[in-house]
Amino acid sequence: MPMMQAAAEVPTGPEGSATELAGGPLKDLGNVSANCAELLFSPRKLPLSPTKGFGNPQKGCRSPTKGLEQWQVLRNLPLSPANPEDNYELSDQDCSEGDEAAEAQRRSKKHVPRWCENYLEVLQKQAGMDPDTIFGGRVPFAELNEIFTDDLYASVGKSRPKRARGSSGNWAKDPLRFDECSAYKRKLGQTKGWMADLENMPLANQGFLAGLAAGGRPLPTPARSGAAASSE
Repeated sequence: MPMMQAAAEVPTGPEGSATELAGGPLKDLGNVSANCAELLFSPRKLPLSPTKGFGNPQKGCRSPTKGLEQWQVLRNLPLSPANPEDNYELSDQDCSEGDEAAEAQRRSKKHVPRWCENYLEVLQKQAGMDPDTIFGGRVPFAELNEIFTDDLYASVGKSRPKRARGSSGNWAKDPLRFDECSAYKRKLGQTKGWMADLENMPLANQGFLAGLAAGGRPLPTPARSGAAASSE
C-alpha cells in the first residue's frame, strides 16, 4: 500500500462535512493556538527531521524544531482495524511456463483493491516526501554485546572475539551533522513533510490533535525563513 495511504489510515468516526468538522475539536485547537493547525498541516515546506549518527545515540543531526515532531504526532494517531478490502491475494507460482493464459484468466477474477487503481500516481507524488516525518529520523542504538551475549557464544561452542570495533561501526568521532542531513535530503528532493488530511480525518483523531495542544504538549511548527517559528 502506498506510504501516504497507510499513514492516513485512521479509525472510522461520526460522519461530518468540512463545515461540521470546523465546529468541533478543530475550533478548540484554534482557540489554543491560532496558527498551529495552519502551520502543521499547510503545504509549505516543513523542517527537515534529523538522523542520528550511527554508533552513538547521543550525537548526530539536531533539529531546530520544538515540541513533538511530525512522526510522533503520526505515531499517536490510533489506526483503524485492518480492512480486508485492501488485500490482494497472492497465488502460488506454478513452475510451468506453458500455462500463462490460464494464469491470466485466474488473475482476472481476483479482487483488486482500490489503492491499486492509482498507486503509481500516488507514489510519484510521494517521491519528494521526507520519510523521517513518518518513520522518525533517530536510529535506535544497537548494543551488540546485549544482542550477541556470552551465553549465546557458549551455546555454539565459541568465545567472544576480543577486538575493538572498527571505524566503520563507530561514528562517535564523526557523527552526521544537521546540515549534512539537510543537504542530503535536498539532493534527493525529499523536502516535503507528512501532512494530515484534515478534511477526511475522523472527529476522533481531530479531537486527539486538539488534546495535544490543550494538554500543554506543543505541536510541531515549521521554522520560517527570516522569522522565528511560533511556539504557541
